[in-house]
Amino acid sequence: MESYAPEEQPSSITVAPSPRPCSSIYSDGFPLEELVYRVDESVRMAELSTIEQLEEENRALRNCLSLYRLVWKDSKEMFGEIMELTLMLAGTREELDRIMTSANRDWLASWGIGTGSEVAVWI
Repeated sequence: MESYAPEEQPSSITVAPSPRPCSSIYSDGFPLEELVYRVDESVRMAELSTIEQLEEENRALRNCLSLYRLVWKDSKEMFGEIMELTLMLAGTREELDRIMTSANRDWLASWGIGTGSEVAVWI
């Protein structure tokens, strides 16, 4: 590719003019209020999107909380039933111990074992 100095460029090559001159925000053809409106609209849309996301997260957390409360309630009820059964088993065990002691005493007595004098004979 050949390079030419500006005065040496052939006449067949023309440079297209730029469609619009470079300008700053203050020299464009729209008012500053329109830019503020666009920014405000963009900020508002971002805020609405954030609010929707937070509401969705809030709904999900409420659903989890409801589930945890249900599980907690059921766990408390089950724990109460376990405590009742434990106390009932403890009472039953004490009663069984009394009955077994009495039955052993009665069985030994039926064989004549259990009085102080007869025990000494066996020894």
